[in-house]
This record gives sequence, C-alpha cells and structure tokens, in this order.
Amino acid sequence: MNAAPEDERRHDAPDTIGERLDRLRGDDFVGRTFELRFFEDYLTRLPERTERIVNVHGTGGMGKTVLLERFRAIAVRFGARFALVDLRDVSGDPGHIAAIVRSQTADADAAEADDAPAAPAGQAADAAAAALNRIAASRRVVLAFDHYEEVGPLDAWLRETFLPKLHANVLVVIAGRYPLEGPWRLSPAWRKLVVALPVSEWSYDDAKTYLTRCGVTDEPLADRLWMQTLGHPLSLSMAASAAAPGAGRSAASLPERLDVRFEELVRHWLREAPDDELRDLVMAASVPRTFHQESLSALIGRPIAPSLFERLVRLSFVERSAGGWHMHELARETVRQSFRERLPDRFAEYRASTIRSLRDRITAALRDGRDMSREAAELLGHIGNPIVRAHFRHSRASRNYWETVGPHNVADAEAYVRRRLSRARDFNIRCSDPETGEPFRFALAAGHSLLALTRLPIRELVERGGEQAVTLLRNPDGEAVGLVAIVPVHEGTLDFLAQAPVSRAYFRALPPQRLQALRKPPRDSDVRYLYIADADDYEREELRSDLVRLKLEHMLGGALLIASPPPFPYYEEGHLSLGFEPVPGAEHTDYDGAGPAPTYALDTRGERMLAFLARVTGSSGGAFPAFAAPADAEPPSEEPVLTPRESEVAALLAQGFTNADIAAALYMSVPTVKKHVKAMLQKYGLKNRTQLAKALPPSRPDRSP
Repeated sequence: MNAAPEDERRHDAPDTIGERLDRLRGDDFVGRTFELRFFEDYLTRLPERTERIVNVHGTGGMGKTVLLERFRAIAVRFGARFALVDLRDVSGDPGHIAAIVRSQTADADAAEADDAPAAPAGQAADAAAAALNRIAASRRVVLAFDHYEEVGPLDAWLRETFLPKLHANVLVVIAGRYPLEGPWRLSPAWRKLVVALPVSEWSYDDAKTYLTRCGVTDEPLADRLWMQTLGHPLSLSMAASAAAPGAGRSAASLPERLDVRFEELVRHWLREAPDDELRDLVMAASVPRTFHQESLSALIGRPIAPSLFERLVRLSFVERSAGGWHMHELARETVRQSFRERLPDRFAEYRASTIRSLRDRITAALRDGRDMSREAAELLGHIGNPIVRAHFRHSRASRNYWETVGPHNVADAEAYVRRRLSRARDFNIRCSDPETGEPFRFALAAGHSLLALTRLPIRELVERGGEQAVTLLRNPDGEAVGLVAIVPVHEGTLDFLAQAPVSRAYFRALPPQRLQALRKPPRDSDVRYLYIADADDYEREELRSDLVRLKLEHMLGGALLIASPPPFPYYEEGHLSLGFEPVPGAEHTDYDGAGPAPTYALDTRGERMLAFLARVTGSSGGAFPAFAAPADAEPPSEEPVLTPRESEVAALLAQGFTNADIAAALYMSVPTVKKHVKAMLQKYGLKNRTQLAKALPPSRPDRSP
C-alpha cells in the first residue's frame, strides 16, 4: 500500500545530482526582485525595445552568476531558449565560443554537425549565429556571457563580428565585474543598444532571509553578520558558515569580530591585482577614504607611474568620487584589515601620514577662509566617534539628492509630513563601527520619530527663513524620502523662534544682551536652529548618512548650531557623537508626554573649529594629537558632562558594581552598559574601566544636562 507513493516521490525527485543542485540553488536564492522583474520585462517586451544587450555588472561576490541562473529559469518559463557562455572556459579562440553556443542550442542536424572536423573561426561563428537565428525566427533566445572581465581580445570579435549577425529576437546578457566601456560607450549606436543593470549588496531584509535559510535565527547574531558584511552576498555566505548554528548558538557566544574566512576574502578582492606592485598600491589605497595619484604618491613616498595608477582605478572595486577615487567600502575594510595585521608598522605609518595630511589641509583651509568640509568629514571617518564612523560606512551608496523648499514646492514638503504621520511604524536601527566591529542598535518607536514632525511649521519656516531653511531629500525617482529644517537665526526669524514651541527654550535661557546680539541682518547670520532632520525609513543606512552629511556641511561651514530633538537615546547619542553639548537651563517639555527634552549647542565658528575637531576625534591630549585647541580657547570644564543615563551607570560603577549588576539594577542590557562605559572613557580620556572607577567620586551627584 505504501509502495506507490514512494515510487511517486522518486519520480518527482531530481534525476541527477546536477538537477538536485539546481533546485537547492533556487531554494537559496533571495532578493534581486528588481533585477528579476527588469529581465522579465525586457524579455517579454523585446519587440517594443530598442536595446538588445543587458549589461549586468558589479564587483566580485555580488552573485551575478547565480542571478544568470535565475534569468535562465525565467526564460524557460516564458518558452525562450537560453544559452550561457562562461568566458573562463574560453581560451581566446572565437571557435570555442561558437562551439559552446551551438552545443547549447543544437537541434538534431546541428548535433550531427558537431561530429564533423572543427571549422575555421569565421565559419564557426557563422554556423553558431545561424543556429541561434533558426530558433529566434520562431521564439525568443537569450544568449548570456558570464565573467566578461575574462573576455580579453575576444571583446572586439564579439562586438564587430558575432553579435551583429544575430536575429533581433535574441536578447544578449553580458555579466561581469565592470560596466561595458570603451567602444561600447564611445559608439552612439552601440550605446543605444546597451542597457545597464548594476547589482549591489543585499538589503537587510534579504540578508536576514538568507541567514534564516542558513540556520541563523538569533536576531542579534543576524544583525552582527549583516553589519560586518554590509550585505555583500559572498561575505555574508562566508560569515554564515563561520557562525554555523549549533546548540544555543547566539551573538553572545561569538567573538566581538568574526574571522569570516578572512584571507580567503582578501584573495577574492585581490584576484584582479595579480602582481605585487599593484597589490602594494591597493593596500596603500585602502588607508585613506579617498585618494588620487598625487596623494597616494605622497603617502607611499615615491612617484606612481600613470600606467600603474590607471590599472588601480580600473579595478572593479574602485570607483570615482567627488574627491578623486575610493574603494568599495567592504573591499576597503577587508584589504585594510589584512594590511594592518600583516604589516602593522607600515600600516600605522600610512595611517598617521593620512591623518597628518588631513590635519594640515584643514588648518590651511581655515587660515585661508576656504571650505574644508570634505577634509574634515574624511578625518571624522578615520578617528571620529564610533557612531559617526558607523554612519559613514554606506554613505557613498546614496544616489539621493537635496531640493530646497520654497513657495513653488512647499506643498510637496507638507505632503511628505502627512505621509510620514499616516504611515508611522517602529524602526530598529543597526550600524557598526568599521574600525572595531562594535555594533550599535537603537529601537525608535513610531511615535518617537513623529514628535518633531507634529511640531513643524513648514510654511512659516519657509516664509521667514527663506528657501534655504527647509530642504527635501529625494530619491532617483523623485520621491521625497527625507526632510531637514535648519533655520538661520537673524532679525527676521528671531522673534518667531523665541516664541515657537521647542525652539523657545533655548532663546528664553539667554541673557538679554546675547539675545539682542542675534538680531543681525540675514547676510550676517552665523547661527542656525536645527529644527528637524527626518527620514521616512530610519533603517536605510544611506538615508541616515544623507542626514549626517547635511548636518556636517553646516557644522564644518563654521556656525553655531542649536538643536532640541525628542528626548530619546537615538537622537541623544547622535547629537553627542557629533560634538553637540547640552545647554544648561534650556530643557523643556514641549514634546507632549515625552519627558524633559535637552537643548544642544555646537559652535564651530572661527578658531573654535579646531577645538571641535580635537573634541570629536578624541585627539586632545591623546596619544595621537590630530589637533590642538587654540591657546585662547575656553578651557574645558573641570569634569566632563555626562548624559542622565551615563550618570546612573557612573554612580554604580564607582561603587564597584559589575556590568551585569549595573544592567540588572537599571533594567538595561549588558551591551548597553558597555556602550555607556565606553562613552565615559572617551569623555574622561581614560583607557580602562578601573581608571574610570577611580576617577569617579564614590557617591556621584546627578549631572543631568
């Protein structure tokens, strides 16, 4: 009675190991929804399209080969014939490509012809094109080329001889590490036939789905793997293997930074750099965040030949940026870590040289009155606060743009606010410090992220503050995905800000003479009130980075910035990490039901910029003094100002409580206690917990700002 179902199951099961592999690969495939729909749309609407070549490109490890297999499944589902040529299997002979194409598209007659002696390359190409065209006359054909970076001189043969022979019912897919360049882009005709399909890292949701399928179900562990790999598919696969699930396997059972088959990953990135000379240059280029030929030459202490630099910038994981070139962030971190471990003295020398160069350029720019925001932002990425460094990891991935709000588009800003208020949701914000691997996680409740929006008088801010007061962040499709209001304080805005909820707390705390000094003409204003910096999805790293970068532009432009965000840890730690300090006497309860909210200030005007940079880089009095505060700068307070939560932790730490004891007493997690202890160590300029306990008085009074 049971034999028939078993036979039935046997019949339905894959017949070969290869078929079983294909099924398992399909089960493991996650994400790439846009790419799959893109390909399906091009395939099904091919007659309506001008383009006939889809160029799938992305740096190594992005899963391009796996994506091509999904393209095959889509083609089969729609009745199209699919042929794949792996250019690693082609030894520079056009006849090999032709033979592979014919073997995958052969009918009975063509199969017999394969037994005949090999034809000359030209004839073989004609025969392969004819075989494809016979099929294309009645159905669509997809011809895919994988690992196109290996094509070599066959690129010209394919472009000039083979592809032009193909029927218009053939869709060509070219996948490789690099976008098609050279003649493909220089020829207007070829340019119109090619459509680019770049592939990038997985989103957090896709990465979490993949990890769940790998058996990683512990959410903190999944978060750590995601933050350490930035969603890079190959790296995440290696990380999942390194964190193979076992009985009770969780984030707490693993070391602070996973060794994700580190050397294997380095070899993967450096496969494109076969000789030692180029590899040495890649190592050097991993130290600065951005570089150009002159800066790298200065870094290594010798001139770099133009031909060698050209080879460097043509690597698939090197991209052009506003300040020169930069490495893909995960490739940079991977190579940089290898450099630091293999050659620690040379790495330290290069890093110190990079920081000195940035320091000198910033100091010169301040002296000459030139903009130095780019250099200062890069310095913060090197030695700034860990939370700031964490925000910089994905910042270059953003293709969003800022649009000033005026009477012509103020309705768009109001529509953004209405949409945010109607679609409120909780956010779990995850990021990690690329230097140490330290994770940061913030829970931002739906109501918390909306408090500032409910108090935002957009039209009044635009009318009084001008078109620079409110800006919208738009994605490449033009949709508003963020909003920032930074209002200049001058004679036209002061009375309004001094009366408006939230902002009034700061101005009421000022003595009359300081308040009167703010009544300047708009052109002379150097004070800004940061009303809000909001994103519609705080879990997207590029949106958070966009907000941080806009704040940095104002901070590094030399201004007094005032802000009073809702009183929650995400906003509090974000402002403190950027160098803001609490303003005594400017607390308020204008955020209904949210408790007392502090007001923060940051002054970077004139020589205060150096003091600010020294503070946020932790370099004042440290082992590597990047900046020294000017002689006439105000001396620091006798005792660092701690946040309310840090004060509570400090009081128990000074009494000898362990981190676990403190966590239990204050109803917080042990990692959160560690985070507060680390922040206090930085503020006190100390190295360890023992030194901090000695520096704190046994019975510490509350120093809430």
